[in-house]
Amino acid sequence: MRLDRDPDGKYEHAADSARAARADGGSHEHAVDGPRATRDDDGNHEHNADGAHATRDDDGNHEHAADSEPGAREPATEDSKRVVAARDDDGNHDADSKRVVAARDDDGNHDADSEHDARESASEDGKREFATGDDGYEPTSPWWLSGTPLEAEHHRLMRRRATPIPWHATTAGELTQAERKRLAGTWMRRSEAEYLAVSTFSVLAIDLVAAMAPADVISLCLRAGIDEVRHAELCVRMAQIYSGEQNLPVPGMSSLPDDPARPKLHQALANTMLVSCVSETYATTVLSATRDLTTDPTAQAVLTAIYSDEVMHARLGWSYLRHAIEVGGQGVIDAAAEMLPRALRGVANVVERERPVGEVTEAVRAHGLMTPAEERVIYSTCVREVLVPGFQALGIPVGSALEDYGDAWAHAA
Repeated sequence: MRLDRDPDGKYEHAADSARAARADGGSHEHAVDGPRATRDDDGNHEHNADGAHATRDDDGNHEHAADSEPGAREPATEDSKRVVAARDDDGNHDADSKRVVAARDDDGNHDADSEHDARESASEDGKREFATGDDGYEPTSPWWLSGTPLEAEHHRLMRRRATPIPWHATTAGELTQAERKRLAGTWMRRSEAEYLAVSTFSVLAIDLVAAMAPADVISLCLRAGIDEVRHAELCVRMAQIYSGEQNLPVPGMSSLPDDPARPKLHQALANTMLVSCVSETYATTVLSATRDLTTDPTAQAVLTAIYSDEVMHARLGWSYLRHAIEVGGQGVIDAAAEMLPRALRGVANVVERERPVGEVTEAVRAHGLMTPAEERVIYSTCVREVLVPGFQALGIPVGSALEDYGDAWAHAA
């Protein structure tokens, strides 16, 4: 079972929103604010238990492609183009963000040449808009894009949840060559973990659709995949800062557990527990701890940006778990209890893996890296203080989880 996070791309979560309480009548009342997911020093997810901090939605803003009025089509203009004003992030028409739609000739037919020119113009305008916009957005790894008109829409998606990163404030130049190599390896592994997570949430979305999950659960799962694309871009650029090279993450596909004999609701529940409830919740705790020890302005900003998204990723799992219990009752609780040991062990396997070669000096720590021994303690604490109480509050038996990941395991390395 692969957790979609390599040794330097693990998830750690201190499930902020894994808080649930039983009502006096025995029914479940859940304060599922959703754990805040983050990444550990080597790209692992960490979640802390402060409760879900507010995260941005896709923009929260409505964007309309074309507010055309009903009625007869207006005659084609002299240059055979119609310009439709796009809406900006506040829902207002933005005259500078106009998009040129398909041109028609004088007979009302599509003019291929004009349409091609219009699209190319829109693409270039979009690139300029996102490269020089006054909202603080800056393309992260433009050399990793397709060179097609899709770039403008990609930037639009990324900008919606982007946080300004002070790329030029990095203190990487003060590091030794060995320290830079260690950090380049770590951030590259993180980019691979984030890139792999795109497929993880895609597979999870298929399970959720098959189980007829609520629309908001599916939409947030798909948004998580887009978040992971942005995270991969951020990590690739961080690796470039330390190595001076433009390298892409190693390709890979997620391989989540799949049991065709299992009811679809239980299948979706099992993988949601693995990906979001355990992995993403643990990720928030490690990312939080890593961010606290990071003093490099660029690394700290990147960790914060990733962390803010991971909150919602973990929240997705706890919210769906509550919903599934309400729909499936005792059968879902039993299925969750059966899955829990596998989910905990899967994340533990990631924590236990070897790291890239290189000493974790104080200077390296300041750029967002923690030791494997510290990560084991964080995971043990997360299991004891966040995950076990969260599952117990939902009425899910936790078996020997406390013993399996107690002090003996935490200090075994």
